[in-house]
Amino acid sequence: MAMGKRLIVNLGSTSRKYALFDDSGEVTRVSLSKDESVVLKLGKNLQSPDEIEAVVLRIVAPGLYFLKHREIDSEFVHKMNRAAVFSPLHLKSTLREYHELRKIFRSARFFGISDSAFQSTKPEAAFHYGLPREMAHKHELYRYGYHGISCSAVVRQIVEVEERLPQNLIICHLGGGASITAVREGKAIDNSMGFSPLEGLIMETRAGNTDPMALAMLSKSYGLNQEKLLEVLNKKSGLLGLHGHECDMLKLLALEARGEKAAREALDVYIYRIVKEIGGMITALGGLNAIAFTGAIGAGSSLIRARVIEGLKVFEIGLDAKKNRTAKGFARVDTLLSRVAVFAVPSDEFGEMNLIAKKLYSNKKPKEKSGLGILQRFLW
Repeated sequence: MAMGKRLIVNLGSTSRKYALFDDSGEVTRVSLSKDESVVLKLGKNLQSPDEIEAVVLRIVAPGLYFLKHREIDSEFVHKMNRAAVFSPLHLKSTLREYHELRKIFRSARFFGISDSAFQSTKPEAAFHYGLPREMAHKHELYRYGYHGISCSAVVRQIVEVEERLPQNLIICHLGGGASITAVREGKAIDNSMGFSPLEGLIMETRAGNTDPMALAMLSKSYGLNQEKLLEVLNKKSGLLGLHGHECDMLKLLALEARGEKAAREALDVYIYRIVKEIGGMITALGGLNAIAFTGAIGAGSSLIRARVIEGLKVFEIGLDAKKNRTAKGFARVDTLLSRVAVFAVPSDEFGEMNLIAKKLYSNKKPKEKSGLGILQRFLW
């Protein structure tokens, strides 16, 4: 089934971005401030809202229901509202945007592209917490993992350029959010994020892995209810919390270069956690053939790539300093003698979401019961 113009909406934890596609490919891409109208911003590329046949949104949400890409209906919106408390940096803004876009693009079909779908191939052992089974089952408390759209795009780009995919691949998505994904033969076997995007690495403003007893003490000491505690963990921690004032990577690197101790210490902790997580993923994979850096920091910062690879020297990974420093777009930056290929891969979540949406649009299937098929794998 042919598909007309579609609007791809990618609301990250720190960004509000849109891309317009038609049958020829991507027409334009725009970033919006909080109050800007997408219709005005698209300008001459969109004569009327009725030209849009599909609006496609990135969905970052915990729950078995959200492990699949779906057309958005009333049930979908209801489940997003219920899940919003556990993904406050993403879902609340996604819900607001969805309702506003529904008013503008009245004739369009809306699709939710799951940021967890790529991670759903993980083995059972990688999905479970050490929680009482009945509690975990009742509340669907599993390690869903995220950044799946980004990982899927990385896999696609490596295949397109290299014409083959490394058997054991680690993807480092480093941006406002950050995660490590282990990929075997094109399928995810683990991701550092868990029930929510808060688990795992230290990020720009997110704490990452933190001892629950430390959180209980923090809550008691400062009288923090659940909402306030989540605000601290999601918006006031990570690099921002470690440094005290700054979380922008370029600014932190500049401050470190000028000799600031707080910036150096924050970056040291950030890199250490990345290297440590990668080491665990290599063990889970049983070896490593390639590592790919993506996201605004991963693909954009040669300094961060170099420091991560330096921390992994025990695995005999060789980084070509000149190739790494001058890398633009998709680039391979390892040395000829390196035992592991190293890639810098631009983020292409827009392109990946467009491809997925086209399949959903043309292959509409009968509505399923919520998450029922996926649920079977969790019933031991």
